[in-house]
Amino acid sequence: MKMPNNLLFKVDGEWWTWIDYPKFHQLVKGFNESQKAFSAEDYMAKTPPWAVFGAKEQGFDPVETRFFRKKTERYWRMLIFAYVLYLL
Repeated sequence: MKMPNNLLFKVDGEWWTWIDYPKFHQLVKGFNESQKAFSAEDYMAKTPPWAVFGAKEQGFDPVETRFFRKKTERYWRMLIFAYVLYLL
């Protein structure tokens, strides 16, 4: 049964938007050897809770350190230049 695209990766109320790379490479190898077709549903993996829309981590892995860069004068000059080009 074909599902609408916006629900394709939602299984039992949970999102499965990540890729199981070992499984994917296994399926590609099988395709190269025997032309056995596969789809995204065959190698999809459950999305971690921190990567789901609305999570307090905002999509950033809590194990990694998030770095906030201070916006410099150069950044603002570049932003203004881009805006001026946009207006032209």
